[in-house]
Parts: sequence; structure tokens; C-alpha cells
Amino acid sequence: ALAWYRKAAEGGLAIAQNNLGRMYQFGWGVAKDNTQAAEWYRKAADQGDARAQSNIGTMYELGEGVTQDSPTAAQWYVKSADQKDAYGQYNLARLYEEGIGVEPSKEKAAELYQLAAEQGLDDAQNNLGRLYQFGSGVPKDDVKAAEWYRKAADQNNSRAQSNLGAMYEQGAGLAKNIPDAIKWYRASAEQGDAYGEYNLARMYEQGEGVTKDYAEAA
Repeated sequence: ALAWYRKAAEGGLAIAQNNLGRMYQFGWGVAKDNTQAAEWYRKAADQGDARAQSNIGTMYELGEGVTQDSPTAAQWYVKSADQKDAYGQYNLARLYEEGIGVEPSKEKAAELYQLAAEQGLDDAQNNLGRLYQFGSGVPKDDVKAAEWYRKAADQNNSRAQSNLGAMYEQGAGLAKNIPDAIKWYRASAEQGDAYGEYNLARMYEQGEGVTKDYAEAA
């Protein structure tokens, strides 16, 4: 794949330039090289490739292959989000939520998470659920929170699985159901999510829905 992506990328094809950048970023079939990754992302982004615009934004946000620059990251995310790329929308939402490189706005974050979540991006679905759960940028709504957590959890998003488990444990937004809480905590924990592991351990320690087992909790 690398050789053909390189030929197409060198021929100016933006999607190939973006894919070649990913191969360098993650070391797929080539030595990991963030500088090369950023260069190829930038070539594709300059041609208007929305996913590459999100990717070069991430490189600027993290300072990988380029000098760290949050405002520049935000500018690239805006370009990507304006083209309705789910990753661009999600990444820009994170910056608005945290006030990184932009003026903080929970409301703008919620709008962008919603757009990305509706495209099926699991991380955006989880984060939108969190905003609804805590009434951040949107009116508090446990039912909507649980619905978005479930959409992400059904896609195997480990943090959403833990969050959905908590909604079942608390009876927030859906009927309280301890066995379902444990099921989702376990699914999360088995993926190595720290919150899932903690919540499952807590249930074993307390003997809540499972036989009390200090060894299993530990």
C-alpha cells in the first residue's frame, strides 16, 4: 500500500497524501515519522481535503511533527468542520469545551458534538451524552444522556460503556438495573478503561449485584 500511496501522493492526489501521512504518523509499513506525516497532511489539507485538515490540526494541537500551536490547530479544525467532517467537528468541539486555542464555549461544543454524533462518531456521542448528563452547554437531560451513551457503547466505546453502566446503576435516564450496570462496567473494564475497572471493582467490593469478592475487587 505504501508504494502506491506514495506514487499517487507524489502525483498530487489529496486523499493519497492524507493516507500516506497516516502511514507515517502511525508507522504503518514505514518508520514512524511525524515530520513526514505533517508534511503530507499539509499538502492534502492545502488542497481542501477535510480529513487531512483535521489531521494536520491534530498535529498542531499535539506538537507532533510541527511546533505546537493551538490557535493554528483550531483554524484547521474549523476548515474541516465547515466541510462537515465528523472528526473536524469533534476536534473543534473539544477545543471549545476546554477553551484551547479558542474562547471557551460549552454551547458551541455541544452543537459540534451533536453534528459529529449524528454522523455516528462514537467519541462525539459519548461526549454529547456527558454534556446532557451534567447540563453543560445544553439543558440537563438524563434520558438524552443515556441514549447517546448507548449509541457510543453499542460501538464498543469503552468510556461510554462505563458511563452507561453508571446510568443503569443510578437509574438516571432509564430504569435502574444493577445487572445491566455490571454488564456495561465489565465490557468497559475488559477493554482496559480505568473508569470501567474502578466501577466494576466497586461493585465486587460492595457485593452490589455480584457476590462480594475482595480478591476480584483488588
